[in-house]
Amino acid sequence: MANGVDNALDIPSDAQQLAFMSTMPSEIIPFVFSHLNQRDCMNCMAVCRSWYIRVPQYSRRIWEKLSLSIYDIHMDNRRFERCLGSHVRSITFHVFDDEELHRMMQKLIHHGCTKVQSLGKSRKDGSMSVRDGWLTPYTT
Repeated sequence: MANGVDNALDIPSDAQQLAFMSTMPSEIIPFVFSHLNQRDCMNCMAVCRSWYIRVPQYSRRIWEKLSLSIYDIHMDNRRFERCLGSHVRSITFHVFDDEELHRMMQKLIHHGCTKVQSLGKSRKDGSMSVRDGWLTPYTT
């Protein structure tokens, strides 16, 4: 390995791969993450502890809208939970019964999703119901 690069594969060393967030201008990093989807952000958080801590702060814009299904494997994932917060503005629930919906809404509130402006729930027939100001009955 010369100059931190594995010549056989031209892959930067681990230290070089991880250092890009430290050396890149702070206003550029959110721009880079804005081109990823939520699953990609969670995968980035698995790279190392530094990324686990930093990715949520740089990817907030991606997490403004959530579309959740009981079939989503990431709903009980710590990386997913770290990406929640007051920046979440819109949530759509798919395939939730009333009990699951209530439990998930409590979880979202627990993780700081208290400024949601729009809430939607898909019905079995494929139609949607949308409600604004959804937190009132859950936080009083």
